Amino acid sequence: MSQFDSLVRGKLLGYTSAFSLAKSNSCILFLHSVKVPVMFLLAKDDPITMFSSVPIDDLYRNENFSIAMMDAGGHCEFYYTDIHNNTKRLTPTVVLQYFDLVRQS
Repeated sequence: MSQFDSLVRGKLLGYTSAFSLAKSNSCILFLHSVKVPVMFLLAKDDPITMFSSVPIDDLYRNENFSIAMMDAGGHCEFYYTDIHNNTKRLTPTVVLQYFDLVRQS
């Protein structure tokens, strides 16, 4: 989302700026209070959730977050190419491995 899109969306929703929209709707308001294990999967090239706006330091401060940070991947799905040159979805593999780790803890 461009800065212009954020500004327009903010104005339509009654905010004075894109920053005020983001600030009042940000997960940063409650990250410190998360008490259950959460996997945070993100891609640095996500065109919707700009990487520069992700509160990485706040995520690291809460021991309940496991961060899986990819250089590429997009917004909702992550893919990889296996040794046979087949494109496969990465998300199910990563999520299932995470569930196994949490269950073993």
